Amino acid sequence: MKSIKPRILIFIDWYLPGYKAGGPVTSNANLVAHLKNEFEFYIITRNTDYCEQKPYADVKANVWNDVDDNVHIYYFSKEQLTCRNLKKIVDSLDFDIAYINGIYSLYFSIFPLFLTKHKKRIVAPRGMISAHTLTVEGTKKRMFFLLAKLFNLYSTILFHITAIEEDFFIKKLLGKNMKTCLAPNLPRMVEHREYQSVLKQTGKLKLVNVARVAPEKNTLYAIDILAKCHKGDISLDLYGTVYDHNYWAACRQKIEQLPENIQVSYKGSVASDELKQVYEQAHFLFLPTRGENFGHSMIESLSYGRPVIISDQTPWKFLEEKGIGWNISLDDTDRFVQMLERCAAMEQEEYHTMSKCAYEYAQCIINSDEVLEQNRQLFLTE
Repeated sequence: MKSIKPRILIFIDWYLPGYKAGGPVTSNANLVAHLKNEFEFYIITRNTDYCEQKPYADVKANVWNDVDDNVHIYYFSKEQLTCRNLKKIVDSLDFDIAYINGIYSLYFSIFPLFLTKHKKRIVAPRGMISAHTLTVEGTKKRMFFLLAKLFNLYSTILFHITAIEEDFFIKKLLGKNMKTCLAPNLPRMVEHREYQSVLKQTGKLKLVNVARVAPEKNTLYAIDILAKCHKGDISLDLYGTVYDHNYWAACRQKIEQLPENIQVSYKGSVASDELKQVYEQAHFLFLPTRGENFGHSMIESLSYGRPVIISDQTPWKFLEEKGIGWNISLDDTDRFVQMLERCAAMEQEEYHTMSKCAYEYAQCIINSDEVLEQNRQLFLTE
């Protein structure tokens, strides 16, 4: 008998218990956690984490895993991941909506468009249709969108956008008739979290950066900014996956040349259940990213009462006016240096006020009924 709950079939390259792919995993996990009592979710993914060859230890590959009420996951092994096998699984399911993550993945973005064409289909670009992403292998990507437009690949698709800017780029690349639905990403579903401050000594600053070590996250730029800071003892801990080893080599070279008052340490990837300790030991998140369609590390940082120093290429705006950090133009390196040195000189009382504001702001975002309803309507709207 068919479930009375609408059934949603999710396609995503990497999912829980993985975490190294960052935002898309978190976005989908949060969506499922918030809506699993109203919808039944079937998730098709890989049985390895991002940039890993070793399969997950605690999941069964190539069969459905019932991991929670109304949550079922099919973990494809590398050997079994073919279009034919993908079609076999899709055809065996009675589902209502296909929710396709990403744009360029052959098995989890492109094939699913064809395999589910008889159903309502929603595509979540996950930041892959934006100005900054088109600067990386831009010629290939523009050619892809040219062909997609020519063959009407997305003509009957509903795009899930998390920021209004995505609507502009989707219609610019694929045509003004593309349909979009705005539903900001949902924050992590957590039990009530008490505010905890941290000791802030004048002249000392502890920064954290939770993101992939990658050009689009601007890791090297962040290190270059720190090299220009001459006031205060500043440390930065980097948490994230390295997938471009040439880029990381350039970062390491710059780290070795930093002045004595600056310390940068690479801590590796961090699982979601370890984030509490990461943020609570820091004063600020420092992430001058080239672009985010949401920025989960930013809301995570704020939720622990840790203000943020970020670029202006994210949805998080007017941070200084709110008293919770700064969003600075990437062209204004002097401003970044000025704010970092100001934060290093900050005394406990001023920091405590800013930290408390960050915490209270995050609670409003986390408990937003409006954002939850927007995500619910994404699947209910015809």
